Formats: sequence, structure tokens, C-alpha cells
Amino acid sequence: MNTFTWGLLKGVGFDACLARSTVTSTVTSPENHAIVLIRGLEKDGDLYLADCGTGFPIFRTVSLDFTEESPIFKDGFLEYKYVRHEGKILRMHGKGDMVKPNNPPVEGLDLFIGRWRRFYSFVPKIKPSDILSDEHFKASIYLTPFTSSPRALWFPGKRAVVIANNKLMIEKETGEMVTTVLKSDEEILKAYQDHFPQLKHDTVRRALAEWHRVSKT
Repeated sequence: MNTFTWGLLKGVGFDACLARSTVTSTVTSPENHAIVLIRGLEKDGDLYLADCGTGFPIFRTVSLDFTEESPIFKDGFLEYKYVRHEGKILRMHGKGDMVKPNNPPVEGLDLFIGRWRRFYSFVPKIKPSDILSDEHFKASIYLTPFTSSPRALWFPGKRAVVIANNKLMIEKETGEMVTTVLKSDEEILKAYQDHFPQLKHDTVRRALAEWHRVSKT
């Protein structure tokens, strides 16, 4: 998603580039996520972040020209902000965060600052490479659960509709996420048909078969 976003922004004339970041949620590996940085968006020398690939709502570009932390944003069900911490910028999740913390905390995964949980971190380089190397993408494809776990989401009316594995999550007008556990492949297929009809039936079946195969290993 962010590779496409980068290419789109470059194509229409923005000074955009891809940079590495590390998501630290339930599992992690170094530099497992790419983000888009945009230079000179409003004035010379400024730096903005665009990120369309996390699966969480972020309906805006975010200025990275803050001293300690950004304003608190609320998009859909999620409250989030960005902070500077030990030479990096961290994306922090507050109210609406869907990841349950480990108890006890796991070193390298769990970092809390007050009520805020780190979602990812990156070094805000002024001149990051125009595009990440082929080696980065080849390595990352084997290190992320997203390649073996069937997921789909979109935000109609800026409210989330998510299918992740065997769970259907729909955001209500109040911002509450209501989760339904789908008890069989047929129920999962029906949910995809109802909410993501553009995905072919056979494609979803193959994704489910791969998920079941990997889950057994």
C-alpha cells in the first residue's frame, strides 16, 4: 500500500520517498514496515508523514516538525500521536488500540509511555533513499504474518470494516468496534461476499487454505 502511495505521490509531482520503520505489536522483526515521507509539502524544508499501510485509520498527513510530540489525533475508533524518543519518532496508540499488552511485558515489543503504547518507530532521515532495496522486500515477505493471515479492511464513511482471520469487526457510529467470531470457512466466505464483494470467491478460499496450512506448522 505505501509503495503504491509513494509511487502515486511521486507521479503527481510531490517530493516523496520511502523510509524504513519497525512495527512492534504481537511479533516483530527489524524494518518490517515502510512509510512515506514528503518534503516541502507546505513550505520549503518541512517534513510530513503519509501512511496507508498499517490497517489502522490515519486519514491525514502528519507534520513531523514538532519538538517533542505531535497533537493527539482521532481518526475513526483510534486515538494516536507521534513522539520523539531516544532519537526516533514513535507512533503511539491510545484509546481504541486493539492490541492487548503482554503480561508480563515482552522486551522489544511492549513500550508504554503513560497510557500510550508504541505501535512503530522510525528514524526521520532528511534524505532517506528514494526506494527501499529489493532485499528489504524479499526479506520482509517472509517475516510478517500478513502474508499468511487472510485480512481485508476498508473505511466506508471513515468507519472501519475489518475481516482478520475468523473475526469480523465493524465500527459503529459511536466509534465502538463490534467483533463477531466467524465459526466456519463458510461464514468467513459469506462475510467477504457481504463486505468485500470485489474479492473473488476462489481467491478467498485459497487464502483460507494457506492460513489453515500455516497454522498447523
